[in-house]
Amino acid sequence: MTTGTQTPITSVSEIAPQRIVPVLTIKSLDHVDAIAAAVIKSGIRNIEVTLRTDVSLEALKKFASYSELVVGVGSVKNKVDLSRAVDAGAVFAVSPGYMQEIGKLARELNVFYLPGVATPTEIMCAYSDGFEVLKFFPAEQLGGISTLNALAPVFPKVRFIPTGGINGKNVNDYLAKAYIAAVGGSWMFGGDLDLSNTSAVEKAVLKAVEEVSPVKHLEE
Repeated sequence: MTTGTQTPITSVSEIAPQRIVPVLTIKSLDHVDAIAAAVIKSGIRNIEVTLRTDVSLEALKKFASYSELVVGVGSVKNKVDLSRAVDAGAVFAVSPGYMQEIGKLARELNVFYLPGVATPTEIMCAYSDGFEVLKFFPAEQLGGISTLNALAPVFPKVRFIPTGGINGKNVNDYLAKAYIAAVGGSWMFGGDLDLSNTSAVEKAVLKAVEEVSPVKHLEE
């Protein structure tokens, strides 16, 4: 099991200086180079590869070969998922929910871990284990900003990364909130976008960055 030779990530700003975490479900390794080039050029410089396809781990390894990228793994549902992803080069990890055993292993591996939460009870469980930056998923389906506005005052030390239903139309509504650390989403890779076309992917990712309000850098 890899314990990680990279410098450990210690804050969200290291993962997402533009406050965007591109979430990618990749179906072909042929798409890696175009996507990597696009996110690097855009200034986002991070990618979350979800464990949802047969090529996910190999794709993660290819992304991790780009020194300019901060590469993470998404859809982590157990310790095996996490250890395999770290072996492949992931330096941050994201789960749809939270399990103590995953959080414990993430600490042992020096992996910045973003547990997924949907309810006050789940927030309390993750926070009590020392996690203060939490993925709120699926954001829009759970009530989006309205729900977060109700939760945030109860948990003033928690910052959220909403994912699920985030797009160019609502991204700034989320980022305007002080309790939002960043947003995650795949909208820049959607539609009929040819993921093997470097120029087309660059345009799509740059558009996603341009849609975000000018004040977008985090202060930790």
